[in-house]
Amino acid sequence: MNFQPTGAEFPFLYVPIAEFRRVGARVVWDDAAQIMYVTTDYFTIGERIAQLQAENELLKRRLEEQTPVGRGNTTENIRSGGFTAQQGNYVYFGRHRPGNPLIRDLTRTTLDRSVIERLGEDDPSYINVLGDWVYYRHGLDNGRLYRRRTDGLNPTPPTSENVGFILVVNEWIYYQNVNDNYSLYRIRLRWFR
Repeated sequence: MNFQPTGAEFPFLYVPIAEFRRVGARVVWDDAAQIMYVTTDYFTIGERIAQLQAENELLKRRLEEQTPVGRGNTTENIRSGGFTAQQGNYVYFGRHRPGNPLIRDLTRTTLDRSVIERLGEDDPSYINVLGDWVYYRHGLDNGRLYRRRTDGLNPTPPTSENVGFILVVNEWIYYQNVNDNYSLYRIRLRWFR
C-alpha cells in the first residue's frame, strides 16, 4: 500500500517482505542496528549468465567445426522411395529405360536440363548424394547398398545385405537390413575408403 507520512517529502511504498524473496532478493535483519537490508545477487547472477552464454557459443562453434555439413537426401523424399536427390547444380534420379518402363537407369542432369548423363543401369532407389559419391539401393543386384562416384565411375557394393531405405547423414549411412527383419543398421562413410 502507498502512504505519505506527514512532513515526508516523498511518498512511501510498503512492500511485504515475502515479495522480495519472490524476485530472488535476500532480506537480512540486523538486530543490533534494528535495520533490515535487502540484498540481491543480481550482478553475480548476471556475470554467471554471461559466462554460460559464452560457454554455449564456444560449444556451438566446436560442434559446427566437428560436424561436416551434409545430408544425402531429405527424410521426406526417402520415405517416398528416394527416387531423386539434388546436390549443387545436379539432380540424380532413376530414369525409365526406353522399351522397359519397369527398370530405371541412374541418371544425372543439370538443373537447367542442358546436360543429361546416364551413370549406370542400376534400377536405383533411396538415392543419396553427398560429396563426390552417390549412395543408393541397387535394384538389379538383390537390393544391395551401392556407392558410385558422382561422375558414374567406381560402383562399389559395400554390403552384401538386401537393404530397405538408405539415408546418408554427415559421416554415417543409415539403412534397413531386409535380411535382419528390417533392423536399422549404420556404417561410417570412411569405412568405404
